[in-house]
Amino acid sequence: ERDARGVTGVTTPFGSIACEKVVLCGGQWTREVAAKIGVSVPLVSVEHQYLITEPIAGVTRDLPTMRDPDNLIYFREEVGGLTMGGYEPNPKPWAVDGIPEGFHFTLLNNDVEHFEQIMERAIMRVPALGPAVEEPQVAEQVQIAAKYSGYLDRQNDEIERQRRHEETRIPAAFDYAAVRGLSAEVMQKLARSRPQTIGQAQRISGVTPAAISLLLVHLRRRAA
Repeated sequence: ERDARGVTGVTTPFGSIACEKVVLCGGQWTREVAAKIGVSVPLVSVEHQYLITEPIAGVTRDLPTMRDPDNLIYFREEVGGLTMGGYEPNPKPWAVDGIPEGFHFTLLNNDVEHFEQIMERAIMRVPALGPAVEEPQVAEQVQIAAKYSGYLDRQNDEIERQRRHEETRIPAAFDYAAVRGLSAEVMQKLARSRPQTIGQAQRISGVTPAAISLLLVHLRRRAA
């Protein structure tokens, strides 16, 4: 309810409540509810995917939740196994034209290809994920990611052991957005600084060894 001064109350199925201010806490329905009173809320839901593994040796009920903000992933204990999820740098909007009538947090269909970028990062952090995934299609993608992760780990070791990347040049017009797995923050730092070599890239604050490994893999694939 409103008058010339603003909000005067809220009408519910159980009666009216007089008030001067209203806090709308409708979650993903907030935009739809606000639109009914002429208020535009810039809110759109995005799809969120996660996987739950079979039991993993060493995972206990008191295992703390782990977050890896550099790689946008998280892990938590789930019945002796792990729940793993993440936040893609290119999320998929959902229900842009309105949430379907009767929708009550129903599970959406899997999009394994879109989730692959998260799995690659998760395998680097927790290699035990590979053998513990139940769903065949997801398990196949995880195994691919695990093999890729092993290559990245070897590159990481090479960085630590030899420190010889001053000679590894980065093309002047290199497109960092083409490197799969780089976080948006790292991508922006590299694009802004434009390092000429991998050695220079390593010294940029916030550019992690994992990011350097992804960059090396991409450069070597280009050269192959």
